Amino acid sequence: MIRKTFFVAAAACLLVSGMAVAEQFGTNPNVKAPFGGTEGGGCGDTSFTQSVDAATITAMNSVSCNSMATGFHTDNSYSRAFDLAGDFGISEDFEVCGVQIGVEDATAGAGGVQPADFNLFSAAPGVFPTAFTNLTSIGTSAVSVPDQAAALYFESVTGTVPAGEELIVEFFTPDGDTDGNTFFIGSNSLGENDPSYLAAADCGITDPTSTGDIGFPEMQIVMTVFGTAAGPSVPPTDIPTVGTLGASILVVLLGLGGFVLLRRRS
Repeated sequence: MIRKTFFVAAAACLLVSGMAVAEQFGTNPNVKAPFGGTEGGGCGDTSFTQSVDAATITAMNSVSCNSMATGFHTDNSYSRAFDLAGDFGISEDFEVCGVQIGVEDATAGAGGVQPADFNLFSAAPGVFPTAFTNLTSIGTSAVSVPDQAAALYFESVTGTVPAGEELIVEFFTPDGDTDGNTFFIGSNSLGENDPSYLAAADCGITDPTSTGDIGFPEMQIVMTVFGTAAGPSVPPTDIPTVGTLGASILVVLLGLGGFVLLRRRS
């Protein structure tokens, strides 16, 4: 089923330096039944999400920046921020071990897989959204995304978020025009606690911008983070030791005790 392509309301998405661009934000033109992929996953003992419903993926709800000539995607960056202390009560360092995203549709031009990256950053609360170069990189994982649709996709990626800082997770899909790749991240419009973010320089959005601000408020990205909070450190307990003088006194006392015991028996 062919569906019309939506344009971003902001003129910046259609014009760059006064010239029309050859890319545009568009929805997936085809509805596909669930197939393939990695159906979920998990690790660690803690998980959190900004989605009210982190399992439902709505068809034709997400957009990506695509070539107008071929329909294949350009560089696209999808991200979310997690204020660990403020939103989730995690006041210690947090060890991320994996991230799960929703996938509306991933179709590689050949080979059944396409490249992508999970990137982890940290920053003081309130710094994001900003360019990723203004954040501290704490982990990255290059992945090969298998063909799938309406699926939950999990991958291992590790990094330590310092106590008191915010975690920012980016899922990046490099230009797929040469290889004929299409990718639409999974999303729904069932509610979110904090915004979803999208960046695509070829469509005029160079830094992460909320999907609502670029004209797609219902594109609420499905993403769940897994990991373990580091418990408070327990200082080692000093075990009392007997010094030389203490040992001498102890020997004398034991000797006196033994002498008194023998006198009583005699």
